[in-house]
Amino acid sequence: MSTKYQLMGGLGDCLLAGAALQHLGREVEFITSPTLKPLFDYHPTIKYSERYSEVDYEFKWVSQIKDKDLYALHTMQRFSSQIGFYLDPTKVLNIYDEVGQVINDSTEKTICINQFSAEKSRRQIPQFYMDYILDIIPSNYKVIWIGANEKQSCNDIITMVEHLRRCSLFIGPVSFCYHLASCIRTKCLLFTSYMPAHKFSHFFNTTAIEPLNATCRYTCEKDNFSCTQWCQSLIYGMNDIEYNLRKILQ
Repeated sequence: MSTKYQLMGGLGDCLLAGAALQHLGREVEFITSPTLKPLFDYHPTIKYSERYSEVDYEFKWVSQIKDKDLYALHTMQRFSSQIGFYLDPTKVLNIYDEVGQVINDSTEKTICINQFSAEKSRRQIPQFYMDYILDIIPSNYKVIWIGANEKQSCNDIITMVEHLRRCSLFIGPVSFCYHLASCIRTKCLLFTSYMPAHKFSHFFNTTAIEPLNATCRYTCEKDNFSCTQWCQSLIYGMNDIEYNLRKILQ
């Protein structure tokens, strides 16, 4: 009988917990958001489940764990450590197609952009920088908006996967869309705001754009501060953005 694990909220976190379950290398059931069911339809060891009354283990967020302090760990290790190991942050959840192949990106001249995470006020690409990015993107690239944006956007999860598996680059904040892009091995330009890259990036596919002077970001997650007018976690270097965007697309 397979073990049943649960994490319902935070779609990006559910992908991270899924990566930990994948590393176990044995069949498990994952009770999670119905939105994510299509991502597990063809997974060889993780089976989506709705048996809410039969949970063997429920993952917790770092803020719910009172007997130890996990804030110093990478966000993937915060989940994997709960079931006995520290997962390499590059070992993302695999997403499989109907013939059992891991979905990888194939680099068409498209760029997927997600402007806002679920925590819109603190994890976003401010419109000033978004306008600058759109000016820099070469004219032979098509922009596809996924997740939460000011513009009309794709939110169907299967369609998002299809866009991400074909695009040359994903641009966005730390969000579900970013973690999904990493699962598909898509190159990413990540705007980290108050979430430092060393804790929230998957590294292998990611170029991080970090704030210029927001030293508070090393403590504000744990302290649960709300960004105020003086907070600089959304102030980025224009040269940093342009250099890295052009470098990735060259």
